[in-house]
Parts: sequence; structure tokens; C-alpha cells
Amino acid sequence: MRKSAIAGSLVVSIVVIVAITFVMSSVTDSGSEAAAKLIVWVTFTGAIVVVVLTALRCREATRLLHPLVAPVAYLVYALLVPLIYISLTGQGIQTMPSSMLNSQTAVAMSLVIIMYCVGARLSMGGRVAGNRSTASDLQLVSPYDAAVSLVTRDFGRLVLFLALAARVYEWLVDGAISSRVYGANQLAYTTDTAISILGESLVAVGCLLVMRGNTLALGRPLTAIDKVLVISICGISLFILGSRAEMIAPLVLYLWFWLKCGRRIPVGRVVVAAAIVAAAFLAVAQFRSRSAGPPGYPLIENLLVETSSPLYITDSLIQLVPQQYDFFGGATYLESLKFMFPGVISRAMFGDVQGTGALVYRHLIGFTFEGNGWGFALPAEAYLNFGFVGIAVVAFLVGLLFGRSYQQSGRVASVINLSGYLYPLLLSYLPYGLRSDALGELKSIVYPLAICGFVLVFSRSLVRKPPLPCPASAAIESQGRGEGR
Repeated sequence: MRKSAIAGSLVVSIVVIVAITFVMSSVTDSGSEAAAKLIVWVTFTGAIVVVVLTALRCREATRLLHPLVAPVAYLVYALLVPLIYISLTGQGIQTMPSSMLNSQTAVAMSLVIIMYCVGARLSMGGRVAGNRSTASDLQLVSPYDAAVSLVTRDFGRLVLFLALAARVYEWLVDGAISSRVYGANQLAYTTDTAISILGESLVAVGCLLVMRGNTLALGRPLTAIDKVLVISICGISLFILGSRAEMIAPLVLYLWFWLKCGRRIPVGRVVVAAAIVAAAFLAVAQFRSRSAGPPGYPLIENLLVETSSPLYITDSLIQLVPQQYDFFGGATYLESLKFMFPGVISRAMFGDVQGTGALVYRHLIGFTFEGNGWGFALPAEAYLNFGFVGIAVVAFLVGLLFGRSYQQSGRVASVINLSGYLYPLLLSYLPYGLRSDALGELKSIVYPLAICGFVLVFSRSLVRKPPLPCPASAAIESQGRGEGR
């Protein structure tokens, strides 16, 4: 990274932070709806410009999944589009009130997007385009790397079989969603709970190992048997168990590795696939609620409400903290670190989980019903602990992580290195990571990386590396070729 690029990025960062601080000091006390609209629309316009310019300037095959393209577009959709909808219609989104459109919440959501962009741009030294196409990386895969990749692929298939077994077990024990209440006893922890959580986590790990192994060795993300496995897991999870979490990772990872193979995206198929997925998600949400049909809500509200919980939760916390409760000063993050061990171990050491972001939020709003949950949100936890400064710092660090891992994923040295797994994992987890607390976010990243790292090390030990040529014999062979001329 060039010093001039670093200096330029730091200057931009300082200017942005100073500007945001000035805006916050001017509008956060007034709660003006007009100021909120201005902040939202300015941030929305700037983010769209960043997305479009990055997509046009980037030369890599994976440019649509660049840290300043797809992630920014999703953040805009989840955090700003609901506020824009409220500003245009003057009404809330189903049960979410129109009062969410206030200057404080607008600043909080804008901070997430702006500081994420600053962090991602800084981590890449101001560059958005790579020096080499993604497809050329596959041509540099050695026979040894390809052999190791196939072994990791086989381990990935084993992981997917375990994930499928866990889904079937949950079906047999708890029954289909049609015969039970979805989300009942969310705070209870049993062996069945552990198996269910394990099954959900293994889906992303298995897909990551299988798709990356196939991509490096065969030049395509999935073979026929892999497709059967993934479709079976997603079908059982979505239509029988009523869980949508397992759908996101396979779809995002497949798109990533499809582009990594140097292939283009057929726009028509993507539009059709997106429409089918959205319809399936809405149908499952409707089935969960045991409602015959939506009570007159527009389609756009049915789509927005599924991703607007980070906005709603952050807004509700801004109304409570620090007016009624003090900032937590990092306490929920420390509790999350304490319970990073697997559930069985951490509960044996520290007892039941307490003090994490999601549980603290339930306490603050007085929500004690165990048959339903609120989840949590990355910006909400940052605000709960350190206010607006916390939101800015956390979003900046997330941007740094996304930008740096994207760069590392494109290096030839990461062919059979753990760094090649990090960015696609982050990308696939973004929709749910934004809606989780720190404990869920850390476990969902650290555990899969640990499993992938173990598989990589073990796979290398199973594949014999070809001996390096002796320097003396190489010199003799070269001399012989010279004399032959």
C-alpha cells in the first residue's frame, strides 16, 4: 500500500468524521424530520455513487461482490431504504412506527454506511481494481494445490452430510413447522438445541470447502452430487423446518465462486432466481405466523420488514440510552468473549449465557416471552456500549476487515491458504451478521474458519508434495538443452 494512498485515505477519514460530528451536534438534539430526510437522502445518493463507480472501475471478475459494491448495496437496502419509504409515504412499515425517521436514527444508519466505506477504502489503499483477472488465478493452480483442493472438497462433502443429518434429526424430533410454533422456547438450551445450531453452522462450512475445492481443482463450484446435497439441506430447512438461514450462505457462496471461475452472470437468470427466493422467504414468513395472508400490507413492506430489524432495534435503543439507561461501556462485548467456547463447555464453566447484547436488549424493553425473539443488530450493540462513536468505530473496523480480506482472497498465495476463505465467508454471513449480537457474529466467523483451517492442515498432510528439483541436476539439464541447440 503506497504511503500517498494511506495519507489520502486518512485525510478523507478525518474530514468525514469531523463533518459527521458537526452534523450530529447540529441535528441530534432537535429530532427534526426535515434534517433526518436530508441526512438519509444525502447518504443514500453518496452510497449509490460509490457502488456504481466501484463496479465500473473495478476490472476483476468478482467486481459485483467487491466490498464497496454488494455489501454497501445491502447496507443501503437494510438501513436506509426503510427510512426513505417512510419519508415518501409518511407511514410506518407494518408494526414499525414512522417515528423511526428521526435525525438521531438517520445519523446512526448513515454512520454505519459512511464509516464502512471509509474503512474498506482505506484497507485497499484507495484502489478498487485488481492487477490481474480472477480467471488467471485458476491457471496458476499447481497439481499439488489441485490435489489438496479435492481432498478439502471431500471433507466438505462430509460436513454437508453431517449438516443434512442434523436437519433430518431436528425434523424427526421437533416435527415440521406445520405442527409446531416456530421459535418456541428460544431461551431454552438442550442437546437438541445444540444439534440444531451445529447443523446450521455446518452448512456454510461445508459449502465453503466444497465450492472452493471444486473451483480450484475443476473450475466449477458444484458437481452433481454436491448440488443434490445442497438442495436437500436447503429444501428441508426452508419448507419443512421453516428456517431461512441456511439459504443465504449457499446462494452467496455459489455466486462468489461462479465469478471466481471467470464466468459471467446471466442477468435474466439472476432476476428470476432473486424473485423465486424472495417469494419463498415471504411464503415461509407467512407460514410461520400462521396467517392465511398478509393483512393488506403492500409487497414492498413485506420485503422491507424482513430486513429492517437492525434499524428498528437501533432506533428503540437510541430512545432508551442514555435517557433511561447508561451506556454499557463494552460489557456486552466482554460477555460475548467469555462465552466464545462451545455452548456445552461455556455453560459448564460460566453457567447460562447472560449479559450478551440480545439478552440485554430483551431486559431493557421488558420482553420476557420465550416463544419469540428479537435478535439484535451490529449497530445497535455498538450504540448500546459506546453511543455514536461506537457505531463509527465498529463500522470502520468491519470495513477494514472486508476490504483487507477481499484483497487477500485474490492473491495466488491464498490458493490453499486460510485467507482465501475469509472474504466469501464474511460476504455470505453479512445479512444475518447485521442482525446478530457480538457473540453470534464471532462464533459464526471464528468457528467456520477454525474448521476450514483444520481441514486444510489435515488435507496437506494427506497429499504428498512433489520433491523440488535438485539445483545441480537442473543446471546440467539446462546445459544439455543449450548444447542440443
